[in-house]
Amino acid sequence: MFKEIDAQNLDEILEQMVLWKNTFSHSPEYQAMTEFEQDESAAVILGLGEYMYRFQGLRPNEWDSEALENCCLEDFPTWMVAEPIFFESLSGVLTSFFDYLEREKHLSQAEKLKQTVLNCREQILIRSQDPAHWSQEKFFVLAAAFEGHDLDNPEQMNNFVQSYEEQFQVFSHL
Repeated sequence: MFKEIDAQNLDEILEQMVLWKNTFSHSPEYQAMTEFEQDESAAVILGLGEYMYRFQGLRPNEWDSEALENCCLEDFPTWMVAEPIFFESLSGVLTSFFDYLEREKHLSQAEKLKQTVLNCREQILIRSQDPAHWSQEKFFVLAAAFEGHDLDNPEQMNNFVQSYEEQFQVFSHL
């Protein structure tokens, strides 16, 4: 679940992740990724920085295998609302990113982190597609999207929420 976070620390972490993402995007590791992985890389990298801090309470230099495994198998599938391609690209992006961080000597534990991602590659996909691993918030948003509501349209989302609440009230009286 969410850890107590300091907004300034999160901003600093995200700034670091943006810097790494920008230099990574010019690296041979980035060039070796698929087009889909390249397209998803910014969301994956920034999501990693945010989720490792928000849910695991760790800055990049504190990341360890156990926390990364929790992030990949619990936090991303539970909270990240994204197209399936995001989860299909996650392990490829992270392994390339950790290769880059190791080569550039940005993270001493990068090789261990890469191995962690490789070890849980299949489970990432399985859990991301299983609604039993989704938070109520994620399930709600995906239900609205599935019904064709424009998630960026406040009026449509308000109508969806009202409809949901009305249905809940009917069922609560049964």
